[in-house]
Amino acid sequence: MSKKVKRLIDWFEPSKYNLSISQDSNVLTFSGEVEIEGVLTALALKEGRLFLHSSDLNISEVSIGDVATQFKLNEKKQEVEIKLSDLRSKDIKVKLKFDGTITIPMHGLYPCFFEHEGQEKRLLATQFESHHAREVFPCVDEPEAKAVFSLQLKTNINDTVVSNTPILSEIKDQKTGLKSVQFEPTPLMSTYLLAWVSGELIFEESSSKSGVKVRTYSTPVHKGKLSYANEVLVKAMDFLEDYFAIPYPLTKFDQVALPDFAAGAMENWGCVTFREAALLFDPENSNLADKQYIADVVIHELSHQWFGNLVTMRWWNDLWLNEGFASWIPYLVRDELYPEWKIWDHFATGDLALGLRADALENTHPIVVEINSPDEIRSAFDNICYDKGCSVINLVYNLIGKNAFRNGLRAYLKRHAYGNAETHDLWQAWSDASGIDVGKFMKVWTEKPGFPVVKVEDGRISQSRFLLSGESQDQTIWTIPLMTIEGDGTVLDTNSKKITLKNKINIGQSGFFRVIYDGKIRIKILDDINSYSAVDALGLLSDTAEAAKPGLTSTTEVLELISHLKDRQEEVLISSALTELAEIRLVMGDTFEALKPFTAKFIAPNLERLGFEQRNNDSLDDELLRPSILAAASYSGLKDVVEFGINMFINANSPEDIRSDIRSFVYQTAIRENNDLQTFEKLLNWYKTTTVPGEQAVISAALCSARDPELAIRALNLIISDTVKLQESTYWIAYSLRNRFNKKLAWDWLRENWDWVSKNFAREKALDNIIKYAANGFTGESHLVEYTDFFNSVDIFGSKRAFEQGKERILWQTAWKERDEKKVLGWLNDFTY
Repeated sequence: MSKKVKRLIDWFEPSKYNLSISQDSNVLTFSGEVEIEGVLTALALKEGRLFLHSSDLNISEVSIGDVATQFKLNEKKQEVEIKLSDLRSKDIKVKLKFDGTITIPMHGLYPCFFEHEGQEKRLLATQFESHHAREVFPCVDEPEAKAVFSLQLKTNINDTVVSNTPILSEIKDQKTGLKSVQFEPTPLMSTYLLAWVSGELIFEESSSKSGVKVRTYSTPVHKGKLSYANEVLVKAMDFLEDYFAIPYPLTKFDQVALPDFAAGAMENWGCVTFREAALLFDPENSNLADKQYIADVVIHELSHQWFGNLVTMRWWNDLWLNEGFASWIPYLVRDELYPEWKIWDHFATGDLALGLRADALENTHPIVVEINSPDEIRSAFDNICYDKGCSVINLVYNLIGKNAFRNGLRAYLKRHAYGNAETHDLWQAWSDASGIDVGKFMKVWTEKPGFPVVKVEDGRISQSRFLLSGESQDQTIWTIPLMTIEGDGTVLDTNSKKITLKNKINIGQSGFFRVIYDGKIRIKILDDINSYSAVDALGLLSDTAEAAKPGLTSTTEVLELISHLKDRQEEVLISSALTELAEIRLVMGDTFEALKPFTAKFIAPNLERLGFEQRNNDSLDDELLRPSILAAASYSGLKDVVEFGINMFINANSPEDIRSDIRSFVYQTAIRENNDLQTFEKLLNWYKTTTVPGEQAVISAALCSARDPELAIRALNLIISDTVKLQESTYWIAYSLRNRFNKKLAWDWLRENWDWVSKNFAREKALDNIIKYAANGFTGESHLVEYTDFFNSVDIFGSKRAFEQGKERILWQTAWKERDEKKVLGWLNDFTY
């Protein structure tokens, strides 16, 4: 734990908050009173003062008991210092009166805007994670400072109001048009989990086997889109209550879809909030991919009710205990509820792939990460915390076995229920359950940055740290379970050892490492690739492709491997091959045309097999794969596919006239091939009018990919207009910076509009992402200089790691392109099937 962070729990340990908030959605202000019961520490008694977190609040009165006391605000430190005097007990009640502003940026207490039946309307909602509760009421805004919250909310008389717990009482005042709602006290919990939503809402209701009342809420715009999320939630809750052997701790569980939301969802205990596309399923306009995504997010947030809410990390350095588990559990649950989805195959293209990519940078960090300031907390919510955390949990699952894994989790949750935990507590629970020293085995995986690449040669294996930038001087030695077909428990725990391997290692992609093969074994594995399962063939492809970037393999080897996969039919494998081709195309600009005939030949068997239309005998793989095949065929310029896409677009009066699974392909084909204002305007009109969850993101991807510079600039300028919601603007920025025709325009626009970006995202995770987007696909010394000079000249609000990662990305992309572009072009020109 960082010593540089001032911990306010060292001064005051709260036990209960009696919080009263009066909010006005018209003028976007609020006022409130809070009485905090708690215990002063020896430090506070010695110094004669205590501290609470407070940010952007006007505090008018402070009293201890009934006696007013002196206080001093320090906005830079986000603290209020309260003087103590004449105290007879360390047990105190401190009372504060305050007021503040309901913010447009989507944290603290903020408005959500929507239109219904021709009227502009708004909800009010909270987002307190990671440290935004202090923007709405003074508190000890740290995860260890668990307390009971008793909330009273004064709001408009017609509002539907949802919070963590059921409503205890409601008093309406017809004269003022307001009502006062008192909620039942919460369990002991951290400040970041307190939440409420108010406004015009509808809901559908179900109940779990154990009697928990489950409701899914949305604005009235989305009537008829709530049932699927309810269904998933109930099934998953029934499963997890049994799996954890601990009932869900509250009597109700609400899921609320918000029109404006910065992230995907937030696990507030009993009052989970979501981006609409992550919760709402439209039976008429959503597809299988949407269904799988919604299930993932719903189960992720449900998992948090145990991992994060019931048992909370002691400090943000152990955030992975929350997010790693909440990312892993949905694989377990979805595999149980929907085995036909073959969801474990998608682990390799999901969390594992994202974690490996993020951790292959020099500017990465350990899973257990030091936090030095409040601004750094948000940077912990990254691919290392979520995806690498998820991946090392999966490694333990495969290492100790499913029974010991489950029994260890049950013990961990019971030991630390309503309290806090650290990483060593989890290791101890698993060690007790398995008889294996899990802490010793996993120490390097969580306390050191990076991961190994295992090189397999004839008669020898070796390990070293894998870096996209090239050779590493890191001397870390990982204990690597090789996970062979024989399943003999072989590990590599030295730099190298003599061993004869006859087959692929890391079967099932259960380990967090990459593998490259050399000599006779490489030839054998390549020859045998089509005898491997989809996930093992995918592992070979992914490892070879990533190893090409620092020059451990060649990009021509990647293309050769892909050519061997053309007759495979599994979506997870074929779509991954197409993703690898797209990245080569993005970075090596001159390969754009040369890759078209290769791609066309690669997809030909599946295009012929699947056709354009859905069939009654489609497998789930077919249903998911067809859109990717059509998109690749369109990019490759296959005339009949291009004409099909353009005709679908011309004949459609709205997105609903196009099959939901192929809308992205149709939009992209139309904007690329037509490249005209008429197509742009039609898509923009659909963007403005659609009510299909998630559809705006699909349309914006097309609008931002226009070849015409004038259309590209128009798309960019829409970002700062009323047309694009703040929650969607980061998509527009990302898509524009990936536009191979106009990414330089997008980079110039970003610099010119940085004041707008920093105003809206200065304290958001989105700022980290935007900084990294500005490096994606860019190569060359000139862009590196511009990138470095610009971000050194502006305030990036604690996003230093994102900036360093961006520089590193430009460097390795440049080196990769310079090393392999001519080789790739030569190989493609000579290639024949």
